[in-house]
Amino acid sequence: MSATHTYVILEISPRAFAEIHGKLVRAGYQHAFHEDDGKVAIDMHGIAVKAEEEHTTVWPDGSITGPVPLTFRRNLGSGGYGK
Repeated sequence: MSATHTYVILEISPRAFAEIHGKLVRAGYQHAFHEDDGKVAIDMHGIAVKAEEEHTTVWPDGSITGPVPLTFRRNLGSGGYGK
């Protein structure tokens, strides 16, 4: 028996998409990329976003300089989260 995985596609600005895409690639999350109508979609199941420190720069070509603040957290089962 196979499970079906569905998601809703929220269109965002090309700059925001490039920033998220670049950070996920740098973190080894290539499995999160899917094709939808000939375009790349990012399945962000289990990924949350927050504002980063201002010294990280996203350039017009989508490249990123500065730290990549990607924090991995797992649910501890009691309503709390930990690293």
